[in-house]
Amino acid sequence: MAAFLSRLAFAFAAVLIATIAVVGAVAFLCYAVFLLMAMYMPPPVAAVAAAASLVLFAIIVLLAGRSAIKTRRRKRPKDSPNPGYVLEAIEALFGVDIPDLASKNPYQTTGVAFLLGILFGISPGLRRAASDLLRK
Repeated sequence: MAAFLSRLAFAFAAVLIATIAVVGAVAFLCYAVFLLMAMYMPPPVAAVAAAASLVLFAIIVLLAGRSAIKTRRRKRPKDSPNPGYVLEAIEALFGVDIPDLASKNPYQTTGVAFLLGILFGISPGLRRAASDLLRK
């Protein structure tokens, strides 16, 4: 765990240093755009034009990033079971009506789902065991 925290701290420090460098570079870019425009127009107009052009550039970058990370729906393989099968398997295993139990106790259901998400995210062995259990 200590090695993980050490690697996490180094990664965080690297991201922080890179962010500071990018902010500095953007500041120099803003000033360079201002100086370029100040040669052709009065300084106050150049400042407004530089700010407007950089805001436009930021909007274009955000739109390009948004379109790049837009989620695409994947088709489910034909041999994979439907989600109802998993619910039926869990209900048969524990002998409880899960939707009824979840509607009666929403806060406990949310807490259990959160903890299970953390456990399944941390432990590959637990993921394999649950997958094997549901495939039987």
